[in-house]
Amino acid sequence: GPLLAPPDGDVALRRVPFGGPGDFRRALASVVGSVDIADKSSVWYGSVIRGDGSAKVSIGSGTNVQDMVVIKSLEGMPCSVGSGVTIGHSAVLTGCTVGDGSLVGMGAVIGTGAVVESGALVAAGAVVAPGAVCGGGKLWGGNPATALRDLTAAEKSQLGVQATAYADLAKTHAGALAAL
Repeated sequence: GPLLAPPDGDVALRRVPFGGPGDFRRALASVVGSVDIADKSSVWYGSVIRGDGSAKVSIGSGTNVQDMVVIKSLEGMPCSVGSGVTIGHSAVLTGCTVGDGSLVGMGAVIGTGAVVESGALVAAGAVVAPGAVCGGGKLWGGNPATALRDLTAAEKSQLGVQATAYADLAKTHAGALAAL
């Protein structure tokens, strides 16, 4: 189930498993409310995942939620993040959908009701307007985010490499924490 951090904050040196083997959830992440996180996903230091009201946050298998990310649902607006997704440091996702194998860059904002299709790359610092759709296979950037160009074959293959690299790094961190 979800982690509800105690008010005294005494969670700094504990590994907090949520799913199956290979999962890594750092204790300093806050996961509260109606949240489902699939196996082999990682939620990193300082992140907040909040399922408010009856609207759920769901995160697919092998997805990495990097440091200081905020993901939240709103009443009537669930937030769904697919499998094999990379959510870069300090990104903010609210009541949106992010498709499988996509990447949301550092500091990007995905607005309420927006859809990032599978295989899309949202650039660092981009702002995806509420209700916007970012098509797969493209690089999206700016404020508001617009399609800048098609992704190259190398960029498309790198999307999966990034997610796999973070899954491996999560195992290293989990092992180090288990030794404490």
